[in-house]
Order: sequence, then structure tokens, then C-alpha cells
Amino acid sequence: MILLLYLALSALYCADASGVKAHLTLLESARRCDPWAARVALKEADPEEVNKRDKGHFQTALHIATKKSSSQEGRISAFTKNCEAVVALLLEVPGIDIDATDLGGNTALWWAERVGNAAVSRRLRDKGGHMRCCQKGESVEREKNLRRL
Repeated sequence: MILLLYLALSALYCADASGVKAHLTLLESARRCDPWAARVALKEADPEEVNKRDKGHFQTALHIATKKSSSQEGRISAFTKNCEAVVALLLEVPGIDIDATDLGGNTALWWAERVGNAAVSRRLRDKGGHMRCCQKGESVEREKNLRRL
């Protein structure tokens, strides 16, 4: 029992080079789809942290959590629910840039549609999100079809 508690708590922290443990960053919380860690990160972060981008794909925490919210074959897993919870938390933060684009020019709404999560797509649209895209070969018709839903 103590080992399980230790493992659960240690997953919420990461060690830096000096060995000092710190809470996970918002981007890392989004990567793990961990709503508790995201809530802690949001509470401790400065206001600009919510729109901070990763170095690889220039994505915000909203992009990352949305991308990971894929529902496989119509089934929604606990991991997917956690990702949806992180998205919901992020959308409540004042100043979040819901229409931020990543390196490919895609918004979080585009990613929600791409991974097939209708609940996240709806939530993003309800908050005023737009589906700027496009990767090669994709059509803006997808945005028009989304608006009909």
C-alpha cells in the first residue's frame, strides 16, 4: 500500500538536474493528460504559462491535451476522459489563446476533429474556437461541415 502511494505521488513530480523535485509543468501535465497535475500547474504558474509552446511542434498545452484525446473505435477510455478534463480546465483559464496555431498552422479544434473527439470539438466550438488548418491535401470544407453539427 505504501509503495502504491509512493508511486502515485512520485508520478506528480519530476527532478531537475540538482535533484530538487518540482511539480510538473503545464505542458508535461497535458502530455500525461493528468488533470490533477494540470490544476496544480495552473495554480502555481504565471498567466503566460497557459499559452507557452513546446519546442518541438510549437504546440500549447491545449493542443497537446486535445491531440491525445483520441477515442479509439468509438470507445472512450479513462485516459481519454482525463485528456478531456485537462482540456476543460484549460478552457476555463482567462487569457487562453483558443485559436493558437502550431507549427503546421493547426488549431486545437483542428486536432480535436483530426483525432475524432466530438465532445472536445463541441467544447472548443462552444468557447469560440476556429478550425484554421490545413495540412497538404486537406480542405477547408471540413470546417464548414463542423459548423453544421
